[in-house]
Amino acid sequence: MILPKVCQRGQRISLRGATLSRKAQWNHAHIVTPHFRPYSGKEMIQTVKGMKDVEGLDYDKFSYVTSTASKIAASFGYSNIMTNILEPEELFKRSLGQYSDIVNKEMYSFEDLGKRRLVLRPEGTAGVIRHLLNDSGKLHSLHKSNLKYFYQGPMYRYERPQAGRQRQFYQMGIENLCMNDSGPIHDLEIILLADTILKEIVPSQKDLVLEINSLGSPGVMSSYNKLLVEYFTLPENWSRLSKQSQMRVENKNPLRVLDSKNPADQEVSLGSPKIQDVYDKESREKFEGVITGLDSLGIKYQINPNLCRGLDYYEHTCFEYKYNSKKLGRSQNTILAGGRYDGLAQYLGHSEPISSVGNV
Repeated sequence: MILPKVCQRGQRISLRGATLSRKAQWNHAHIVTPHFRPYSGKEMIQTVKGMKDVEGLDYDKFSYVTSTASKIAASFGYSNIMTNILEPEELFKRSLGQYSDIVNKEMYSFEDLGKRRLVLRPEGTAGVIRHLLNDSGKLHSLHKSNLKYFYQGPMYRYERPQAGRQRQFYQMGIENLCMNDSGPIHDLEIILLADTILKEIVPSQKDLVLEINSLGSPGVMSSYNKLLVEYFTLPENWSRLSKQSQMRVENKNPLRVLDSKNPADQEVSLGSPKIQDVYDKESREKFEGVITGLDSLGIKYQINPNLCRGLDYYEHTCFEYKYNSKKLGRSQNTILAGGRYDGLAQYLGHSEPISSVGNV
């Protein structure tokens, strides 16, 4: 047996008549012995599409953002909460709407060994409300004072991976809950908290824009939805809508057409009725209270009459912070969004609404 030069140095031992160094014996065992073959001929296991491991500098950035937000939220009196990643499928069917894009196309849902329908959570707010409704003590305490929660963790939606959008993504959320809230004070607190966090972590303030709107009361939204359906189904408008927006109109979710990134949909939406035209007195006064408060706080904003949130439970105040970065692009430039969702608790089985406002 001819030994390579590297094996002719150091202490020698005998192996089947050949002389090998201890280092070469170890290498020989790993090369010759079938049990230690480094390549089995099988395909390498890849990361699941749309999901990324986080390490190094990316992890440091992630840690900085979450820890900074958590500290600022704590200074506003918010406590940390960690809700479940796995939730009952019905939780999101009720909260997000049977015909929403998330429920119809994007949820990771499955049946477990106990025949229960479960999902990997697509968002965090519904889980916080579910947690509250499961705790009668906390529910009772809402009559005395509000509950304020901060959370962060992974969420899951099956959509096409692209810049700024992955199937596993991480969200931070802030929720302010109480039973008796007739004024804009909690809306303003949530926006001020969001503004404080973003001013700490966003590198360029001049590229940051707050857009705000009011969806009005549930009664206003119902009337407005009917007006939008009538407008979008006019032959001259219907033929120009994208297939996805036509489906949204057919599923009685026309508000989502206003939020479409499709240029043809946006052009049709320009002539659509405006929700401000159907506000009742309560809706108008609530929105005016929020706007007056923002002026007092010195927070700059733009009123966007077409702004709406993609989840069915929102009502009255809704807002988005947009960051005009070339890296994100115009279609993915919303970095923080939120609003009021007083009726969500009733969607989930509670007997009365719970005044709730939050952002993610």
